[in-house]
Amino acid sequence: MPTNKLVTQFNLASNTRLTTDIIPIVQTADLGTGTATYTPLSALNILYWSTLGNAGTTAGTNFIGTTDNTDFVIKANSVEGIRLKSGGHVGIGQPSPTVLLHVGSGPALSTELQTVSKNQNALTASTVVNQTSGNVAQSAFLVTSDSANIGLYANSTLFTPSGMQLALSSVLITYGGSFQIGTADSNPMRFYTNLVEAGRISPTGNWGIGQITPATLLHIGPGSISSNNELVSVTNNQNYNTYLSVNNTTTGIRSQAGYAIQSDSAAAIFISLSSSFTPSLPVQVAGQTTLQALTGLNITGGAGPTNIWSTPNVKRVTFDTNGNSIFNATGSALATTTQVGFVYLPNCAGTPTLPPTVLPTGATPVIIDTTGGKLWAYYGATWHFVALT
Repeated sequence: MPTNKLVTQFNLASNTRLTTDIIPIVQTADLGTGTATYTPLSALNILYWSTLGNAGTTAGTNFIGTTDNTDFVIKANSVEGIRLKSGGHVGIGQPSPTVLLHVGSGPALSTELQTVSKNQNALTASTVVNQTSGNVAQSAFLVTSDSANIGLYANSTLFTPSGMQLALSSVLITYGGSFQIGTADSNPMRFYTNLVEAGRISPTGNWGIGQITPATLLHIGPGSISSNNELVSVTNNQNYNTYLSVNNTTTGIRSQAGYAIQSDSAAAIFISLSSSFTPSLPVQVAGQTTLQALTGLNITGGAGPTNIWSTPNVKRVTFDTNGNSIFNATGSALATTTQVGFVYLPNCAGTPTLPPTVLPTGATPVIIDTTGGKLWAYYGATWHFVALT
């Protein structure tokens, strides 16, 4: 006959329940007479876990689990919910956990300590919620390695700002080390606002703002670049002005706004001066814009003419592609009564006596003698004149 088997708490022959609050263990059983002998667990000095709780247990000695190389499983409604692997990994909704805590049915990387992974067409997330709206209420994920720390904070609506931490905002802060963010493969890094891409960094290091295929180090706008040698490109495909803007709204005596362009020791500067600016150089006039070259200035129109304009949007000088220098390039003659639009030549009081310092090939210097009433031109190693009447 079988021995040491767990049976229900009633007499096999009379079908009457045992009155003692124990779990019987069959020692011997006679199925013919329907009788069985039992010994209570308490008499065998065996502890068992009660649904009403236990007392007198010793942590490390008393436990729920297995004593062999078998997983420990917790079920609800006969469906597995939690599994403790014999190697110590815990799975929640995961029958084969491969990291210390593996939540969800998806795979995990072998180097992770915790994984939340799911194979479903819906959001998969770890959530930290703080429902209080106090002035120091925050929710956060904190990651620490040695002395470097990084925290992702979400602040409550009543949070009192401290530094960069603003009310009703999310803040990513690092402590004790540099902050690095990016991708680990050849995919671009993208930045979004209102779920619309605002900028990206390409795998080659180009930055695009409003540009999904940046072709220069900084590519602003949706248009394409004109040259692969560009470092910064501002492009647009819209029917209005495209420009870079530098604005200084202060009107102090040193207030300026400008662009500085430099290559080796050559530099060009576009400067717009405030109305109260105190000039430090003769060419700097308050309320005006100045183009300065520190070592030399060349203006070219490329394949087309070069034009110089004045307010209000009037073309004054054109250097065309045939080599002509055209003054009063508006395309119409000046009136005989005009008092503007003239070409001004240098003058001197008397006859010029010395040769010009610079004699460019193909050009002749001229000057007006306001005392003698003569127009002088220097060529053939001497000055020549015509009388002005």
